[in-house]
Formats: sequence, C-alpha cells, structure tokens
Amino acid sequence: MQEQTGRFKTSKQIKRVNESDLEIVKSGFAELDKKIRGFIMGEISVISGLNSSGKSNLMLLEMLNFALQGYRTLLFSGEMQDYIIKNTLMRMVAGKNNLKPSEDEIYYYIESEELKTRIDNWLNDKFCLYNNECSMKARDLIIAIKDIVKNGVKIIILDNLMTIDLKDYDRDRYEAQSMFIKELANLAKKLNIHIFIVMHPRKVMGFLRKEDISGTADLSNAVDNVFIIHRNNMDFQKRSTETFGNTLKQNGLYDYDNVIEVCKNRQYGAQDFFVGLYYEKETKKFVNEKGEHCGLLFDKDDSLPF
Repeated sequence: MQEQTGRFKTSKQIKRVNESDLEIVKSGFAELDKKIRGFIMGEISVISGLNSSGKSNLMLLEMLNFALQGYRTLLFSGEMQDYIIKNTLMRMVAGKNNLKPSEDEIYYYIESEELKTRIDNWLNDKFCLYNNECSMKARDLIIAIKDIVKNGVKIIILDNLMTIDLKDYDRDRYEAQSMFIKELANLAKKLNIHIFIVMHPRKVMGFLRKEDISGTADLSNAVDNVFIIHRNNMDFQKRSTETFGNTLKQNGLYDYDNVIEVCKNRQYGAQDFFVGLYYEKETKKFVNEKGEHCGLLFDKDDSLPF
C-alpha cells in the first residue's frame, strides 16, 4: 500500500513510544500508583464525589505532591477563597507536629512566623492561582492555560466545572460541558499536559456511580480517567452494601476515612478498584497509613521539603 500523508498514517508513520518512557506524575498514594502507575501527560482526569467528600482538599494535596516531583500547577478554584487555599496548603506543608489547635479546637494553625515565611517562600514558585476577577469564561480559561504552559506549568486543575461560564458555546448546559471538555482533551494531548476537572454529581439516591456525574454520558467517553472520592460514613456503608454486598467491608475499606474509586482508566483498563485513605484532621491531608508522616506528604520523619 502506498504511504499516505496528511489525512492518514501508515504504521511506519506512527511514532514508536515505549510505555516505560511515558511522562507520568505519581499520585503519591501507594496502592493507586501500583494500579494506574500515576497520571500520564497528554491525558485528562475527572474527579467527582458527593459534598464534603474531600475533592478540593485532595487536589490541593496533589498539587504539593506534584511540586515535590518538579511539576508546577495552575489551579482554578471557582468556590474557595484564595486565603483558604493558601492556609490549607501551608498547614499541609508544615505537618501536624508544627501546628497548634485554636482555643475552640475547631481548626489548627502555624504559630511560628519564621516557619510561615519559610513555607511561603517554598510555595511561591510551585503553583499559581487563576484570578477569577479576570474572567470565568471557558474560552478565556483556555487562553490562560495556553499562556501558562509556555512558562513551564504542566498540571492544570479546574475546580469545578459548574463554576465555569460556558455561555460562549451557545448550547444547553450539558452539550456545552461536553464541547468544553473535548476541547480540553485535545489541548492536553497537543501541549502534553495533564488536566484535572472536578465535577459535582447529579442528585442521586443510591451509591454514586460514574453515570451520576454531572453532564452527559459523552463526558466519560471524552476523558481518560474518572475517579470518585467517597467519604466513609453510614450513608456510604449502607449504599455500598446495597451495590456490592459485603465486598468493600470484607476488603477492609470501611476501616478508612475516605475511599478513592477508579471508575475508568483508559491506559491500563483499571475500573471498580478502591483505595482506602486516612484523613489527618490537623493538616487536612489524606495519608496511606495513620501516623505515616509529620511533614509533607509521605515522609517518614519530621523533615520539611526546604
């Protein structure tokens, strides 16, 4: 067959890529990385979960994890105020041994001004926060992403889809969401970046499934990975038992504070896979094991990353 150019590719025209050479950033959660290896550049991931399940905190923690691997992040947050984001990140970096409880013991804070300055200096070039006062329009966000990638940013987190203005697409909400995500998916491939989109589910009566995530079924086809974070409460245990029987309980997942479910993983086909995490209330971090670390992420000692 004569080799084609332009519209078609023959086998020889397709670039050879060894899977061991794929650019991957680790999630930092041991069991999850064993299953999916991490997040592959050129892909797009959806993160969903019910209210208060920990979606935003998980993404903030991952930003720090990515930073330790040398990756900068652009964060768009349509709901959280900037000072809340900064305070949470600083507590996560400090670790619980460097925090003090408030008088009412509702929250924890860094007492040392010297430590605050050190953490602030370390965080300064690790991420940038999109200024919502500029524009909340999807088209402007895409322009911002293209610009920031030129400055070395490789990770994009959009938290969340419902807060992004999609009127430029001149379609109904679900069709506009679909068009926006397909555009992002193409952008991720073209720029070799990884894009995370936090999406709220529709109101559901049973155990939260991939099909319950806001938007059309078309969305889950357009993205590469779909993760749902569950909070382990009585409702979760009741509904998961109705769906899976005693499987999750027998696997010890009810012993954890939160559970990440892999609903879709295009590259390696992982699905219906659950990873249990513990929640550290002082820092708002998720960890593999209780008391696993005092400093940032998964260090075994009190050392800070600077």
